[in-house]
Amino acid sequence: MPIAPRLLGFLFVFLAALCWSAGNILIKFVMNAGVPPDQYVGFRTILAFLSVLTVMAAVSPRQLKIARRDLPYLASYGVVVWALAPIIGTWSIKLNPVSVAVILLYTSPLFTLAWSITVGRERVRVYEIVAALVAIAGLALLSGAHDSADATLTWLGLTAGLLSGLGLSFVTIFGKRGIVHHGPWTILTYGLGFASIIWIASGTAVDFAVGQHAPSVWLAVVGAAILTAILPVWFYLLGLRLISAPEANVTAILEPLLTTGFAFVLLSEHLDTPQLAGACILLTAIAYLQVRGGTMDAAKQGESRPS
Repeated sequence: MPIAPRLLGFLFVFLAALCWSAGNILIKFVMNAGVPPDQYVGFRTILAFLSVLTVMAAVSPRQLKIARRDLPYLASYGVVVWALAPIIGTWSIKLNPVSVAVILLYTSPLFTLAWSITVGRERVRVYEIVAALVAIAGLALLSGAHDSADATLTWLGLTAGLLSGLGLSFVTIFGKRGIVHHGPWTILTYGLGFASIIWIASGTAVDFAVGQHAPSVWLAVVGAAILTAILPVWFYLLGLRLISAPEANVTAILEPLLTTGFAFVLLSEHLDTPQLAGACILLTAIAYLQVRGGTMDAAKQGESRPS
């Protein structure tokens, strides 16, 4: 029996979150090795671009053909998603406690909801708003932001954090817009390509390339490029074809939960009771989003059938 399109969409987004979370473990290894974040992000982006371009040129060159009118969108996608957003996210982590930075980053569903209401053509439903708020509340517990000793915040840190959330929402907003007209590999290839121009111009990617790194660091960067810049974006764009932008963005909050799970299993990191409660709340929000949306879609299909 084939998987329903809606369930398949959630599965694709889950796979994207799974890839991102696994990649986060590799990123942590690279950062612990002393690699500056901007050098890592720049080199990873260029490596991912060259990899995708090589594969697409050999396997499906037709997907690389675009119209000139598509260039502004693809350039904007690449610069915002692959260049500006990582820079802002790095500053948020630098200016805020990690737990606070995570919360502010995942305010992204609220920005996506606001875009869907004011600019986009998608109808926002009440259950999507409820699921987003509940998921963020669960994430607050999971990240440890409930600990007042770790929740100091400055105006500059707050601004950087909210901008990081806005940047993350553009992954959904730009992706939802582009997937209507382009295949996911086309968006991915050109997006990474335009971002690579920015990173080459900055010189940070070159700094990493000429640096002295252990073989394990090179392997981790290659793995991170696959797990954070190629596969998850492909899965996420496929998911956006089948579910709404707010649903995809809320489901993507599974990433920090899965990352915490990997850290618990692989790095023996401790989870306290509030974190476990946060994980349960977050999973409940995702389940509610899926079940409630599926019920409403089924009811709508039943009403549209002739009696």
